[in-house]
Amino acid sequence: MSELKGKTVLITGAATGIGRSIATTMAEAGAKLCLVDINEVGLKETAQSLPNETLSINCDVTDIDQMKAAVAKAEDRFGGVGVAVLNAGVVGTSAPVDEYPLEVFDAVMRVNVRGVWCGLQSLLPAMLSRKSGAITITSSLSGVMGFHGVSAYTASKHAVIGIMRSASLEAAPFNVRVNAIAPGFIDTQMVAELEKRMNPVDPGSVRAACEDRTPLKRYADPREVANLVKFLSSDDASFCAGGVYSVDGGFAT
Repeated sequence: MSELKGKTVLITGAATGIGRSIATTMAEAGAKLCLVDINEVGLKETAQSLPNETLSINCDVTDIDQMKAAVAKAEDRFGGVGVAVLNAGVVGTSAPVDEYPLEVFDAVMRVNVRGVWCGLQSLLPAMLSRKSGAITITSSLSGVMGFHGVSAYTASKHAVIGIMRSASLEAAPFNVRVNAIAPGFIDTQMVAELEKRMNPVDPGSVRAACEDRTPLKRYADPREVANLVKFLSSDDASFCAGGVYSVDGGFAT
């Protein structure tokens, strides 16, 4: 498959989980990759697992100067970033709103919201100038509904959908498509850590309850998310703009 052959794809949060799976899927589709993450060790592991030409950049996505520098490096190396996936994110902790630590709330919002904002500000100027591009933002099932104990994460994932909708309206006249995905329960380390925070004594019960609540009765493999991102990034999705695309096994139905 070569749906993205010749295109350069920049992926934030590429060191682990969904981000690593997206990188693998994009590589298989023929893309050249720019991998961005603050996790230097995980970033190196992702890059070493890929056969394609890859640029890895250790970067704090919440720092606008670092993000602009990362995009500039990718532009210089590959001659232009045509596709981007703004995927970097953190979960935070699990606590009721009235007990949620303010410093954790701020940290979650900084990475999940400011990080997306910095990504868009860094990527859009060149895409708008070229009148071509596709950006996918990773929101969440928590971006379309609420869950107990994760108010910061839920707020942040609602927020990036709002940012996406404004950016999409502004970018679409220039043939730049901005969309969001809303993954449900995915079989990743991040979700496993959240299960432990929600029930340290019996995290398996959290997974069992989530699987039972999901109509497809299972967690998703990260590749199932990556395949949706690949589609939205390709010319096959040329009329998809401003959408929120669920990959949640029917959870939010």
